[in-house]
Amino acid sequence: MAIKSIPQLVPASNYVSDETVETLEHLLKRALAGEVVGLAYCAMFRRRRYSVDLVGEARNDPTFTRGMVAALDEEASQQVEEDAGPETVF
Repeated sequence: MAIKSIPQLVPASNYVSDETVETLEHLLKRALAGEVVGLAYCAMFRRRRYSVDLVGEARNDPTFTRGMVAALDEEASQQVEEDAGPETVF
């Protein structure tokens, strides 16, 4: 797992994200119960640094994992469009 940096365009927040902590705690509980068996993740750190990795079954089944990542990309694309508003032309 390598931490990569991207150019400083907009500073990342310097606060603790309660939503992030709650999500990680929820996923940990489900992993300990044997429900979550793999992860394909990207994590954002301060100063626009990030880390990406595949673990567990996500590494063992890359075709399925690519589908999950494509779904995540689509969700992020929709968020960009929502944030841009109706008057922005792409």
